[in-house]
Amino acid sequence: SVGGNVIGTSTSIMNGRFVCQPVGAGTGSHSVMVTFDNWASSQDTGLTFEYYESPVFSFSPVAVPASGGNLITLTLTSGVAASRGGVFCVFSGYLEAGTITATDTVLCRSPATDNVASNDVLKLTLNGADYSASSEQLYRYPTPTVTSVDPSAAVAGSATAVTVIGSNFVTYSGTSVRFGTISLTASVVGSNIECSTGTGFSPSKVKIGVSLNGIDTTMSSIDFLFYSHPTISAISPVGAPVGEAPEITITGGTFTLGVGSSDVKCKWGTEVKTASSVAAAQIVCPGPSSASAGQSALLVSLNGGVTYPDASTHSFTVYAVPTGLAFTPSEAVEGSGVLLTVTANADLVSYGGIVCKFYTVVTPTLVGTAAGTLSAGKVQCIAPSGSSGTSYKMEISLNGVHSHVAG
Repeated sequence: SVGGNVIGTSTSIMNGRFVCQPVGAGTGSHSVMVTFDNWASSQDTGLTFEYYESPVFSFSPVAVPASGGNLITLTLTSGVAASRGGVFCVFSGYLEAGTITATDTVLCRSPATDNVASNDVLKLTLNGADYSASSEQLYRYPTPTVTSVDPSAAVAGSATAVTVIGSNFVTYSGTSVRFGTISLTASVVGSNIECSTGTGFSPSKVKIGVSLNGIDTTMSSIDFLFYSHPTISAISPVGAPVGEAPEITITGGTFTLGVGSSDVKCKWGTEVKTASSVAAAQIVCPGPSSASAGQSALLVSLNGGVTYPDASTHSFTVYAVPTGLAFTPSEAVEGSGVLLTVTANADLVSYGGIVCKFYTVVTPTLVGTAAGTLSAGKVQCIAPSGSSGTSYKMEISLNGVHSHVAG
């Protein structure tokens, strides 16, 4: 008998054991009595048997990857979570041990399943024998896969819109993107996931992961870079004639940081050019191809032009081709180098290096160059020495790259 209620005759006796079927009593612990002479006498076993309230529970999350191993939290809304011989969760026939963490909380791990895009009936037992089923079902979705992210880098501390590209992206009970150890709220848009990096990151390289239920995150091998804006110490040349787009060497630091050369963009005013060469302390970009004279501020982006600095420290000038170029004197004593002064209709300006070039006249061949100096809008340079009767054609460059005939 349990709690004074006779529960019946043992249905089997074997090796000192006998089995009886309880018939129920009030909730709580009750003493267990046995008799071997139809209750003419009885013996108190010193054991107790508990009748407990059948647990009623909800669980979270309600959707997990089919790959399994995900933590499910069962919250009891009726009954008390306590082991009466074994705590287990049953996922459509798969038995998984549970852990009691509070009087109303049980934790279980979901098993792996081949039944992708299916529902599991989740049951709970507190005694290893009697099972209570939840009114909800657990959905098993295909494991999401990340193949790329665009852009692949962002300025640390600056909110940047990011698109995560992959497969099996569907919203169930909450979508987020994890950058390293930090998860940010995201949305499934079409077949991709979109989010913003926020402002709480320091310069670093992290792995990307996604969660479709707000709890379980699938990490990928895809890197995302948080960087500081590169420093720019100099550009050369700093100008070019109208209609030209020279290669501009930009010197500074932290230009690479693990990004690809196609991600490095130079912005001249509103015109964007992709870097043709990228090294840690130097990049090369095509200059602006403006058809009219003017000045363009330089901004450099390391994430494909998504983010640029707020302000520029260097600029590039597209200048009009100088007209009326002439030089004096026009002749000199043989064997001597004479100081030439070059003038134009407007004051001459240096855009990265003034160079005077001298060519033979009949068959133009470069015979010498000389660095020019600028004074009061005029250029001065030393002509090469020559023999009597030798003539030279002279060109002048204001940026060290493009030349203009003088005289």
